Amino acid sequence: MVVVGAAPVPLFAPLCADGRELVLVELASEAGSLRELATALERVRDELGQEGVAARIACFTSAEPLDDALRVAAEQSAELLVLDRGLGELPEAPQCDVVVVARPEPAFVMGAPVVVPFGGGADEWAALQLAAWLARAHGLPLRLVGAEEREGRRDASRLLASASLALQRFAGSSAEPVLAAPGAEGILAQPASLLVIALPTGELGETRQTLVERADVPVLLVRGGLRPGGLAPDRTLTRFSWSLRDG
Repeated sequence: MVVVGAAPVPLFAPLCADGRELVLVELASEAGSLRELATALERVRDELGQEGVAARIACFTSAEPLDDALRVAAEQSAELLVLDRGLGELPEAPQCDVVVVARPEPAFVMGAPVVVPFGGGADEWAALQLAAWLARAHGLPLRLVGAEEREGRRDASRLLASASLALQRFAGSSAEPVLAAPGAEGILAQPASLLVIALPTGELGETRQTLVERADVPVLLVRGGLRPGGLAPDRTLTRFSWSLRDG
């Protein structure tokens, strides 16, 4: 796993407690800050070592931070690239799954569930898989949120059940299905420690933008990479009447 920036480390480091290596990277805008950033990374690496998490660190200047972050992830054969801020428009199909920490503040606080809005789109499985990993690593419940019945359309409970079965088979995790009103309001009404949302290509969309702006917990935006995850279905499940797509 490659993490760019130290801020997301407390959230993602537990994913490496099983022996996976963590690569911490800082991208400096100018050479004068290299020493300070490197010293801070060394401190974080030492703290992780005391917790049993192996980490390597790298710090360099970059005029194209997104391209450099993707390059490092490819060179290190990373399964996951974590960006502590938006560095530009992500490619439609990166080599590995990419996470943008859209709302690093407020800080991650354990207690409530990890919440995943799930509408059955092919691009949503990477977010579901990451949410399951994070929930298990932090000992938190996982909650899948789908649309309640409306305007003669069936609710998403069957879809959430299928997703839960996939989680149990491939990730060894279970999830609580919850039906909510469509759109951002139904998602924001859920108790949460963390929101994990699929990141589509193109515009962010009104629903996602509202979640990023109004959520009072950290928000992770996830784009699936070319490397298939364990939860990716052989064929896309039937889509129900609601997803994060606007309109």
